[in-house]
Amino acid sequence: GPSFARTQIAPFLPEFTALYPDLRIEFRLGPRFVGLADDMDIAIHFGALADSSLVLRKLATSRRVLCASPAYLKRHGTPHEPAQLAQHNCLNYSEFESRARWSRGARRSKPVALSGSLTTNSGVLLMNALLAGQGIVTGPDLMFEPYLKRRQLRVVLDDEARAPVGLYAVYPQGRYAPVNRRALVDFLAAELAR
Repeated sequence: GPSFARTQIAPFLPEFTALYPDLRIEFRLGPRFVGLADDMDIAIHFGALADSSLVLRKLATSRRVLCASPAYLKRHGTPHEPAQLAQHNCLNYSEFESRARWSRGARRSKPVALSGSLTTNSGVLLMNALLAGQGIVTGPDLMFEPYLKRRQLRVVLDDEARAPVGLYAVYPQGRYAPVNRRALVDFLAAELAR
């Protein structure tokens, strides 16, 4: 999603353009993958795609997790069962409303609706509210990783995290400038592996 791209992909681009000053990059953000336009070389996408004509190169693996700030958990307590999420302020990204529920993974318990005081299509606003201690947010662990390392966020219900999914570079077969594309894909894979 756009928030992930801003926080985990965009910061690498100045270093990449310094390494390859002759390349020009146009960086577009969108909430979901709808296909590659004729003028696009690469898309970054979570999960496999049905379109077998596209090449997928895995850049990283990510799990969908629930996160909250220590301040929020101190005020409201830490949920230990998915059903307890119904008593918490769960903040949602509106582009993924179909994912605004949580269940006990493989045990197939009834999903718990994640609802609260904020639903937005702004990943920046959602992350700011999360860091300010306003509620619990679900998303890819890669998006939260810098804040988890600095202990600004904590994963809740960690043993309930979703099965891992791949983060892929997606591109058509036979597109021009394969050396440039390979350079960017290799660079992103190395940076995300750190």
